[in-house]
Amino acid sequence: MAQERRAVKRILNEPGTLTDKRGNVINVSFSLTQWREYNGNIPGAQSADGSIAFENSQESWNAADGDKRTLKGGGVQAQVQVKSDSRFVVIGALKDL
Repeated sequence: MAQERRAVKRILNEPGTLTDKRGNVINVSFSLTQWREYNGNIPGAQSADGSIAFENSQESWNAADGDKRTLKGGGVQAQVQVKSDSRFVVIGALKDL
């Protein structure tokens, strides 16, 4: 059976907030794709990642420090890790709000 990765949810260019463990909030806009691995028709692991835009470049570099943050918007909430000034990965479950 062939292994396949399928998109199961897409959020495109939505406003949101990124909150750190100290409660500091940054306004962002983001796009997110949630993926599911399939082996034939048997579902497997899920993951999610996306792009993020900050109001200023200083906020983006501060957010890319490796700490977990809460991303909220577009009808979802998730713990994320900002990987660069424009990319993030979801750590854990993606919750519908």
